[in-house]
Amino acid sequence: MNLSGVHDTLRGWVEDLVTQERSIQFRHGFDAPDDTLLVSAVVIGMTADPLRLAGNNRRSPSRRPLARARYVLAVTGPAGGTEAEHVLLELLTRTQSTPGFSIVSELPSPTWWLAYGVKPRPAFVFEAGLTEQVAHADAPVVREHQLGLSPMMSLHGRVVASDGTPLAFAQVQIVSSGRQLRCDVKGEFRIDTNTPEKKGERGWVRVQAHGAEDRFRIPGAGTDKTPWLLKMKQL
Repeated sequence: MNLSGVHDTLRGWVEDLVTQERSIQFRHGFDAPDDTLLVSAVVIGMTADPLRLAGNNRRSPSRRPLARARYVLAVTGPAGGTEAEHVLLELLTRTQSTPGFSIVSELPSPTWWLAYGVKPRPAFVFEAGLTEQVAHADAPVVREHQLGLSPMMSLHGRVVASDGTPLAFAQVQIVSSGRQLRCDVKGEFRIDTNTPEKKGERGWVRVQAHGAEDRFRIPGAGTDKTPWLLKMKQL
């Protein structure tokens, strides 16, 4: 997994936790408006993977250990509420069950929070294993370092029936990555996805609603000003 994959995973978890009653934001920082439930992911260090230093490459013939990225994952909620603790517990459970992620027992110190200029909040520390792609062992080694973030594009759309009726809580999935979310009561959604590497191939989304399923090719231009209309032909 590369850094982009780590960030997509964390962002996907937060999107899964969004419900009709709960609104959550995900950021790589701690600033958020009052009374907003915020999940913050901050990189606090990066070290070479011990398996790489030991020359151990048994995990995959095409992937090689590269580094270990250490994150602080914190949740800020409205004053006096317990929602932040519940969200943090869910994130901790998902981290423990994700291959390549491992929980670190130490917690951020009061001095660490002071250095960031914020009050201590519910948080835990974890490490994510980063890998690089290599060529076949019989060929000259070609290293593809993937520490940089892949270009991202934001999709803002609305799912409707053939007569234009909004389909509340329809499920939208990015086919290439498997990331998915549910629309709001107006049938609208917003999801980030990697920009495709191949020219002319923007990928697809799969939409499911009321037992019907349809696929739509992702548009190339941004959809912030005019939401992308996904009309389900079978409904």
